[in-house]
Amino acid sequence: MALKRGVTILQSASDILGTDNRELTIPSLHETLQSVINNNTSTTDEFHMLDVGAGSGETIDWFFAKKLEENISMGKKKNIIHIIEPNPDLLKAYQQKLLEYKHLNQGIVYQGSVQNYYIYHENALAPPKLPASVDFINCMQMIYYLIDITKQTIDPRKDIIDFITFLYRLLRPGGAIYITFSDTRCGFFSIDCKFYEQIIGNMNVPQRISQMNKVLNELLFEGKILEILESQIVDKNTCPKIFSNKISSGFYARSLADLAVISLLGGGILRSNDEMLDFRRLDFAINELKTAAVTPVAIGEEKPYGLTRCIRGEENVWRSERPLIISVIRKEHMG
Repeated sequence: MALKRGVTILQSASDILGTDNRELTIPSLHETLQSVINNNTSTTDEFHMLDVGAGSGETIDWFFAKKLEENISMGKKKNIIHIIEPNPDLLKAYQQKLLEYKHLNQGIVYQGSVQNYYIYHENALAPPKLPASVDFINCMQMIYYLIDITKQTIDPRKDIIDFITFLYRLLRPGGAIYITFSDTRCGFFSIDCKFYEQIIGNMNVPQRISQMNKVLNELLFEGKILEILESQIVDKNTCPKIFSNKISSGFYARSLADLAVISLLGGGILRSNDEMLDFRRLDFAINELKTAAVTPVAIGEEKPYGLTRCIRGEENVWRSERPLIISVIRKEHMG
């Protein structure tokens, strides 16, 4: 993703030109974390945060470091950050990032997928154990990785339910899980689906993406995960609540070719870190975007892939729409 001109070190979500979904999370992220801090009635002097699919820790720079400093300034809490991240390079960068902030302490670190963590955890095997309860769990743009769309058969409903129930059990009363994900029916995901259908000749992957999106929307955006949590986790002192919102978001680039490259790096079907890029996919994306750019549409209608021109970072750039869904699951006190 391109940074703003003159910016060499990412310090703010708005420094990223390639996408706006980070900066769009700030208001709700701030509100959610603030409410968790305010409602924390625990007698312990520790505030535990779990970052799942944590990446390289860039969110520490542009949000969490400053916000969690309030715990220390009020003389209340020791901040402990637990990390689950499968990529060793990103994990190392995250750990290094924590060393830059004296008020942030590293907790347990697990290099691997969260699915492997809770499977091992349930079987009492080797991974480091999380504390009995966690105050805040961050899950930004990682939930797609729970589902391997390259498999012949998938069960996204089970994968997501297992994931959410595992995290919810970890929450301290008054705590929250913060989840963001993009609507896979739009933007670059649509290009990927067409590529698999027309070039690869594989109809199964687009069908699995559609299946995954349907389950994500039902369980999280529509809030049906509450029924599962209420039936599986009985606690007379707490109850689950979910608050979900869909907001306009997109990817930005100076040229259609740049936008196509962004679609390879982070916009479309998620690939493993070791998987070679198929440059036919890049050519296909460029052609699709060029065609979309010259496609006439009626007033009030969108071009394919939500393609439009707009101002971003004081520049006139191309934009491809991909709505962002924010879901916050809370463990609220009863009464």
